[in-house]
Amino acid sequence: MKPRRRSVRFPPLELPLAVGLPVGQRVVVRSPPGSEVNQSVVNALRGSGFEVRGLGVARPGDGATAGESAGPQLWMGERNILSYGSFPPALAVVAALLGAGATLGTAEGYLTGTLTYAALWILGSAILALFIWWRYGRLFESEIVLAAVAPASGSPRPDGVPDRPSRAVRVSWRAGRVESLLQSGHRSFRQVLDCPPPLIGDLAAMIRATGGSPATSPA
Repeated sequence: MKPRRRSVRFPPLELPLAVGLPVGQRVVVRSPPGSEVNQSVVNALRGSGFEVRGLGVARPGDGATAGESAGPQLWMGERNILSYGSFPPALAVVAALLGAGATLGTAEGYLTGTLTYAALWILGSAILALFIWWRYGRLFESEIVLAAVAPASGSPRPDGVPDRPSRAVRVSWRAGRVESLLQSGHRSFRQVLDCPPPLIGDLAAMIRATGGSPATSPA
């Protein structure tokens, strides 16, 4: 069944910082201070339709050093959150509850000779099953972009001694489509699905918009 878009607002995705998204690019942005690069990254993500969150700390190797711009250095954008189906274990629990309610309701109706108790058992089990499915059993897919902003390290001199750090800023971009599971009000990451071509095109456009070249180097 084709996923359907929902109009409700979802809890924020809990995404591991080291998740391996399938498409990535590492670029170097010259001249502007790190804070300006951070703002241009946020603007580029929002311009492509992403809801943006600052995750605060970049993964090891991508974080800012002391004295660099304050604020989150790892940004996550998410868009196109679609219903993707139901979590099989949750469906098994729902089916068991409905079956138990129908069985108990039928037995109660047979023993008492009235359908009132049977209807109450079936209705109660259906409400409980719906609540469990709503809170613990829904799968979603969405498009994710991660952007890690960090100062670019200085290049070594010919004698092998590292030069002083460059004022350039390195931005590591990663993108992909992921599956998540809603459980008790929290939406947690389950797996990476793929990276659709439109997302790859938007990633290249965001890299250009922030002053980098998509062909600089792979992430």
